[in-house]
Amino acid sequence: MNIQINEEYRITSDQHNVILNKKMEKKEGSTKTEDTYRQIAFYPNLQQACVGILQKSINLSGDTITSLEELAELIDDVEENIISTIEQMEGK
Repeated sequence: MNIQINEEYRITSDQHNVILNKKMEKKEGSTKTEDTYRQIAFYPNLQQACVGILQKSINLSGDTITSLEELAELIDDVEENIISTIEQMEGK
């Protein structure tokens, strides 16, 4: 499995885990042309990996979320992004 969720996250898998990978910033002077991803979390299934993306998005929002409405909007955006990615994959 190799699912690009958005610009920041990718989900991969091995024989035991579903793995959440985060895109790393390219270092100055780097000659690498491909994006580099680092494994940041391991889950037993795809559903829990998607919940992990949602939780990380909320945690990383910092002080930008100041109301329940803004939190609900962030959750909706992340869910829509994941659903859109899955629908695109099903269409292939």
